[in-house]
Amino acid sequence: MADVSVRLPAEAGTEIVLNLSLSQAVRLIESLTGRVADVMTKPERVGVGSR
Repeated sequence: MADVSVRLPAEAGTEIVLNLSLSQAVRLIESLTGRVADVMTKPERVGVGSR
């Protein structure tokens, strides 16, 4: 049995369920926070139509 269940909402009222061991859950969180940090530190892109 999994130590941690992660539920992610999907389309049409469905969800994706990840049953992870504690170490897998920790790695998932570390990966997500690392990616968020990367996105937050990149300079903002100027898109077409920006003012």
